[in-house]
Amino acid sequence: FYRYTLTRTWSDGPILLWILLNPSTADERKNDPTLRKAIAFSKAWGFGGLVFCNLFAFRSTDPRAMKREEDPVGICNDSVLIMAAHDADQVVCAWGNHGTHRARAREVLELLQDPEEMAGRVPELWCMGTNQNGTPKHPLYLAMSTKLERLLPVVASA
Repeated sequence: FYRYTLTRTWSDGPILLWILLNPSTADERKNDPTLRKAIAFSKAWGFGGLVFCNLFAFRSTDPRAMKREEDPVGICNDSVLIMAAHDADQVVCAWGNHGTHRARAREVLELLQDPEEMAGRVPELWCMGTNQNGTPKHPLYLAMSTKLERLLPVVASA
């Protein structure tokens, strides 16, 4: 079962796109711990809403189960990521250590930096710091004082 996007809006302010690893238990009615934390960060940074997208659209609370899935990305995930990044006011990458699975993080970074794919509107990519392996940190256990910083992708610009 897949979830491609999840939206929360609380005011008329700008929209922050979060790109995480894969969907967990949150849905249209219920927030999970990661979504609650992302809402708190987004509000603190002055955003009026957020959109959650993921490197992998397969829904699972366990990254190991997601990694065992035959098609964890999902058939329309790239299109959803492109549309969401194009429509967002800012993009924060926050998929954590497991983003290296199937080289998916690199694939998504290349996609988001491709002027043709992005219809000429290549977004600046932000993160909340990086892990030792260079992946952008996941928000769940970060302090609320954490600031956004530019993500310097390892892919060449087109």
